[in-house]
Amino acid sequence: MSSHIYFQEKITHTDYEIKMISSGDNFPSINISESRLHYLLIMIRSVIDIQSVKKEMNWTTKELDQHINTLLKEGLLKERKGSYFPACMIITAHEGKELYNLCEPLITQTLQIIEKHSKQIITLCQKIDTFKQLSIETCSLLLYSGILLDFGQINNVENNYLKSERPLRNNKRYYYSIQEKEKINEEAFGIYGNHYLDLGEIQICLYGNKRYTTTNLITANKEMLEEYFQQPVLDVNQFKKQLVQKFVSSNTQIDVPLHLFYEKVGLHKDSKPMTPLFKTADLIILDEIASTISEDLITLFQENEQYLKRYYLSSSYAKEITYEEFFIWWYHFFYTKVTDELIKNDIIKKLDQENQTYLVLQ
Repeated sequence: MSSHIYFQEKITHTDYEIKMISSGDNFPSINISESRLHYLLIMIRSVIDIQSVKKEMNWTTKELDQHINTLLKEGLLKERKGSYFPACMIITAHEGKELYNLCEPLITQTLQIIEKHSKQIITLCQKIDTFKQLSIETCSLLLYSGILLDFGQINNVENNYLKSERPLRNNKRYYYSIQEKEKINEEAFGIYGNHYLDLGEIQICLYGNKRYTTTNLITANKEMLEEYFQQPVLDVNQFKKQLVQKFVSSNTQIDVPLHLFYEKVGLHKDSKPMTPLFKTADLIILDEIASTISEDLITLFQENEQYLKRYYLSSSYAKEITYEEFFIWWYHFFYTKVTDELIKNDIIKKLDQENQTYLVLQ
């Protein structure tokens, strides 16, 4: 078997994660994973000839043309001078290592920025009831990674550093990435992320980098709930909502099976609640916590912009996506690297649970 054929087969036998940053109804009209169109984008980027693509994907010429037109219309593929290029950020295992290496010169300064503002961060935390009831150590992954660097910070990065709208694709604005996944039990490149289930006046949220491979209240399905509670579950979300309402109610007597379930999904630990519970008013304070480092962080990126752009311009990304889209996905590697350093330095306490569940009450 030639190395070229082996390479194209390796692509279709490799796991990839599709990542997106969007808001509201800004998302693609197609699911490229279900239709396997992400493989087409990766093979086009890898300069595998069209005949080989057709053979590997078992498509006819007509089917291939239809798929290419679909991606062109969706704005995930572009054509220039007779050649096709992906119009989203594809990150291979090798490129992931390069992106982590690109973070190195900024890590020490970022840790110093966090240390500089640590007293202010703790002072603000003391204004939130849930941080008084739970130790900061219990919530440290959510606090220092999620709120300070990830979902609590990313709007600031977009608005005050990138200062540009998200890419426009088929009349929708969103960032899009295809990322090679090397570890079965961990998200691509170990990147931390936030996920939530909106149940009206209650949001169940989950932060970590093993959100889809662990037992938690968001991913718990109908079969799992029925098997555990030995009763029919007609409406999964309504059932979860009732479980959360019992959890937050101080008047509810929790029986042993329910207590054990809370342990199973990460709401309890060693018979004690360990799940942060935020009220609407707390969200303003969480924004203030993120803002403590915002100005210094933006300055750091501005000072290192030429360094980052040199890599971008020397890479294949320069002909595929904008610097802004490149940066926002690199930023995920950056805050993950900072998070791992905070864990090494024992600022973030690595507890037994893989992720941090938290609740938001509207």
